[in-house]
Amino acid sequence: FARAAKSLGAGALIVNPRNISEISNAIQQALTMPAEEREKRHLYNFDYVTSHTARHWAEFFTRKLTNTVIEATQRIRKNISPPFFSEGINTYLQSENRLLIL
Repeated sequence: FARAAKSLGAGALIVNPRNISEISNAIQQALTMPAEEREKRHLYNFDYVTSHTARHWAEFFTRKLTNTVIEATQRIRKNISPPFFSEGINTYLQSENRLLIL
């Protein structure tokens, strides 16, 4: 239900879990499906889950997170020049009333 349909789409019978008649029809379809088609769907799903393990997901997630941090850092450096930043800090430190909004 949580992205499983997208992951196993080609091998799965996709249903809305809140639609009883859709579930019933999918069960009927699965029970009457030719053995060759069942095996083809099973092999697709088996290949997917054996190659997309928790480790694969974790590596993908951390790679995307690292890239996001790098891109954000580059945008910040591009948008805030060092002289402006230094001047802003000095002004802030010399001020009696300080408010910093990020």
